[in-house]
Amino acid sequence: MSADTKTENREIALLSPGWPPGRVANGIVTYVGHLRDALARQQRKAYVITGNTTGDNSNPPAVCLDNLAYTRRQQILERALQRFPGVEPSGVTLALQLFAGLMELQKRHPVALLEMEETFGAAGYLKHFINIPVVVRLHGPWFLNGAALGVPQDESFHRRDAAERLCIRDAVGVTSPSRDVLEEVRRHYKVELAEAVVIPNASPKIPAQQQWTPATTDNNTILFVGRFDRHKGGDTMIDAFAIIAQACPDAKLMFVGPDNGVSTPFSSHVSIRDYIQTKLPGPIQARVDVRGPMQSQDIEPLRRQARVTVIASRYENFGLALVEALAFGCPTVASRAGGSPEIVQDGKTGVLFAPGDSDDLAAKVIALYEDPARSAAYGLAAAHDMATRLDPDRIAEDTWAYYETVWERFRPQKRKAPLRLLTQLFRLA
Repeated sequence: MSADTKTENREIALLSPGWPPGRVANGIVTYVGHLRDALARQQRKAYVITGNTTGDNSNPPAVCLDNLAYTRRQQILERALQRFPGVEPSGVTLALQLFAGLMELQKRHPVALLEMEETFGAAGYLKHFINIPVVVRLHGPWFLNGAALGVPQDESFHRRDAAERLCIRDAVGVTSPSRDVLEEVRRHYKVELAEAVVIPNASPKIPAQQQWTPATTDNNTILFVGRFDRHKGGDTMIDAFAIIAQACPDAKLMFVGPDNGVSTPFSSHVSIRDYIQTKLPGPIQARVDVRGPMQSQDIEPLRRQARVTVIASRYENFGLALVEALAFGCPTVASRAGGSPEIVQDGKTGVLFAPGDSDDLAAKVIALYEDPARSAAYGLAAAHDMATRLDPDRIAEDTWAYYETVWERFRPQKRKAPLRLLTQLFRLA
């Protein structure tokens, strides 16, 4: 499989962890959906490869990896690769699945580039099997997301981290949604990445009639959209509400998102309902409405209803929930974590608080809750800022322009026989 660098109308593939957008609660899925649709409006073709589809066949991906069967040769090669010390097994598996997916896609479309995340370092393994460039997008390196989740930094953690380092270091192209994550990667891995660029994720286009206004709010609801886990700061939100509820007797908390549980000094896993019972007095518990996971279209009316929206993550690269809240014009309080300060203009389009600090979060929510005029001003400014600065068509143009530089730099290499490939891939393992 090779790239025809002389072809003007090149076609690309985008790897997505699930499909379709709107039915899979994942920021990468939404990013891929926005980019594909914007490129289509510009008469550029992007095909989606995914490992998981759910519920809706009206917007099918080009290739679903779960539907592909491994050849005998692929099975043998996977087992052989995974025997080498230091190899990330999940990265090898994903690389071989993607190779099969690209071969299937190539039967119908002359794909000339693949964009995918850095997960498990799979792109580093994959590049040895294909002769098209792979652009690595820094959606969430494990040394950042794993730490935010509180995952033990054991041998498995460091093996995945090392695989992602090699994948990023040796990529022909690297893009990042935020300046923060790119600089963290450069610092952590001690790599220059001179050709890397920051291209933010796009914002959804929200018509004015669907945006938040003071007239749509019920004046009492505080909305949290995200998982109940340490990463998304669900515990910080509950802790803060204990303070907010005392200061604002009519305030209610609506918690939307899956319950992944959090660890405490006394337990390795506490559910959201148990956490609420432990942290909140009985009368305040009744003011928390736990909705669980919801589809995007069902969350939209809740955004318009909420007086304040909270994003409490301990780390975010370029958080989708935050972008969506601002795009809807919701008065928003977000943690000063990762790339969030690049999205929220503190004191202009929203308010930032210290990550993990429930006292600071409570103070910021109370101040916004008690100042409707300031809330409305922030919401109006936020909607305008997202519509102009994160316009999907503009971001698609910037992305394609970067792909053009990748095609100029890329030099296809002759594919190697399996034994020579094994030796070259892992001679430093």
